[in-house]
Formats: sequence, structure tokens, C-alpha cells
Amino acid sequence: MLEKLADIEIRYNELLELMSKPHVTSNPDLLMKYGQEQSNLQPIVETLQRYRKVSDHLADTKEMLKDDLDDELRVMAK
Repeated sequence: MLEKLADIEIRYNELLELMSKPHVTSNPDLLMKYGQEQSNLQPIVETLQRYRKVSDHLADTKEMLKDDLDDELRVMAK
């Protein structure tokens, strides 16, 4: 599932890049087509980015807890 979401994010970024190209900005139909697709993908990409941020934060927190517990166990073992 995350691979599919990553593919969506890649497409979203491609669309952003395409929409800045002169051949697209000078073609209102193409610009509208890409803009609509990008707009449809934006909520998915934003949610994926929030998920990654929370996931990274959770992993960091777990690591900190593990380190703290290791220190406490070392003190108790003395």
C-alpha cells in the first residue's frame, strides 16, 4: 500500500513540475487537465506526508524509551 502511495506522490510531483513548463502554461486545456489531476492527488499526498512524519516521530520516541529503559536497567543491576 505504501508503494502505491509513493507512486501517487511521484505523480503529484511530476504534475507540479509539468505545470511550470512553458508548453503547459501556454496551453489552457493541458494546464487545466494537469491542475485537476494534481488537485485530486493533493489530499492523498498531504496525508501520506503527515503519516510519514508521525511514523518517524513514533520510531524516535520508541528509541528514546528503549534507551531510557536500558539506563534504568543498568542502574538496577548495579
